[in-house]
Amino acid sequence: MTPDYAKQLILKHALVSRDAADLASNHGFLGSLKNESGLNENNFHEVMASIAELAPNFTETEDGHNPEIMAALWRIVTLGREWGLSPDSSVTVREAHMFEDWINKIAWAVTMFLDGEESEVAFRDYTSPGNLSDTEAELVPGESAEPGTDDSNEDETETAPRCMHLWSNGLFMNAGLPDGEEVIGDGDFWCSLTQTVLGPDGSYCDGDECRDSSRDCYEVS
Repeated sequence: MTPDYAKQLILKHALVSRDAADLASNHGFLGSLKNESGLNENNFHEVMASIAELAPNFTETEDGHNPEIMAALWRIVTLGREWGLSPDSSVTVREAHMFEDWINKIAWAVTMFLDGEESEVAFRDYTSPGNLSDTEAELVPGESAEPGTDDSNEDETETAPRCMHLWSNGLFMNAGLPDGEEVIGDGDFWCSLTQTVLGPDGSYCDGDECRDSSRDCYEVS
């Protein structure tokens, strides 16, 4: 990937264009939200690879520093949160967790590079996909988890009962069926207290998050 191509990718994913046809046909990082065409993980990886390519210029004080690119990157973060993580978003609850993770990784990488950190810090929680070129893979060296991460509480969380306020499509569609039978899975989740995908504590609701007894709104019958 060249710096010029990386810049074009960032502008595409940030929906920076004066051409109405370009905006209408855009299915990039922000375009997929605006057009409700569904999330595409490749968009996220393209943004991260572009950041890696352009990072050496982030701290330049003269011609290397491009305000247009920085504005586009923060547009991706800001509008991404606004369009993808609001209660009115077309993104499902399960997708929202993934999308929030993408946004956080993009914001972290840009911030760390602006602070002059190395790629190992900027991409510490990011793993590049296998189809990136060798050059891009070297620029995006992250790991999927920190070494020594303790996952010993995962099984405990998975087996804990769900909060009584967690509702889902399946809860209603499968009501009255014999044990072990269902017509659909859980489907989309929401909180009965707020009637949105967010609980009273402002965190997301789903079959995993609503097993966490440390949440103030968590209750079991």
